[in-house]
Amino acid sequence: MTNYEITEVENQIKSILRHQSSNNSTQSSTTLSSNITSNTNAISTIEKKKKKSLISFFVSAINGEDIQETKKQQTTMKILNEEFKLYKKLAAQFVLTANDVYDTLIFWKQNKVLFPNLMTLAQKYLSVPGTSVKAESAFSISSYIGRKQRARLSADNLCFSVFLKDKL
Repeated sequence: MTNYEITEVENQIKSILRHQSSNNSTQSSTTLSSNITSNTNAISTIEKKKKKSLISFFVSAINGEDIQETKKQQTTMKILNEEFKLYKKLAAQFVLTANDVYDTLIFWKQNKVLFPNLMTLAQKYLSVPGTSVKAESAFSISSYIGRKQRARLSADNLCFSVFLKDKL
């Protein structure tokens, strides 16, 4: 892979993980909104005592939450970048130290603790179904076309017939 392709893949993975973390933050935002509602009730009683405006309480509450959310996003990005750096280093070492054949599943079994975010993506993309509908369909069509009644059909003609049947 070229450096450009590697960078593109990394950016796509980061956006997927950001999207997952934003879904988690929207769930927490509903909790925050209920907390803000209860806090505004408490603020109204405090407002009477200290003569501080409700707007200033609201702004200070929002600023505090915004800073925490920004810090959380920064730490998530920092963690992802560290995982990528470590992954590149360990993957290169794994490929170099492995004899002619290396297995990615062995790599992920050995290093799954080090890459919790990347591990979920590896599980998703490295798992392949045993068969697919297209493969089963192709074998079914080839067995139908190559049945006993058509025994005089040559192997090449059978291959072309299956190909054309699949494309039509």
